[in-house]
Amino acid sequence: MMNFQVDIRPKNHHTSPYKLDPYHQPDICCTIPVTDQTPQNRVTILVADDDPDVVRLMRLVLEDADHTVLTALDGECALATCKRYKNPVHLLIADIVLTGMPGTELAQRLYTEYPALSVIFITGYAFEQVAADIAPVQHAMLLMKPIRIGALARDVAKVLVGREKTDNLL
Repeated sequence: MMNFQVDIRPKNHHTSPYKLDPYHQPDICCTIPVTDQTPQNRVTILVADDDPDVVRLMRLVLEDADHTVLTALDGECALATCKRYKNPVHLLIADIVLTGMPGTELAQRLYTEYPALSVIFITGYAFEQVAADIAPVQHAMLLMKPIRIGALARDVAKVLVGREKTDNLL
């Protein structure tokens, strides 16, 4: 198991970094690997969802697929995590209705830093309710909750294969 940097947000909302086991901490804001040394052949994925159980499950599945995974429980934490993490983020998996800012706004803000960012939105709402929200985000995929583990792994692989094809064209 990797060591992670974890931000704990007490009631006053100031953050303090601690090395803890993020699976057993109820007030986790975000996690990043302690080392900034991500192997060049590994993809970095940011998972942003306000449901800690969803974040933990996705992190386990994606790490098992040999990806570097950053996590955040709200939009501001996601931005802060990316800022502290010194390497590029390749894929954002974000809840559309995310605490602090919509996942679509998070994606748009991250595009300025990572123009080749791929995006998978997740939601528990019906497609008709979120279609207008995701329309401005180019090349985004939508997964409906509850997320099936096999579907998550398969769809992440699809997005990453599509990304490789695009990178090879540039």
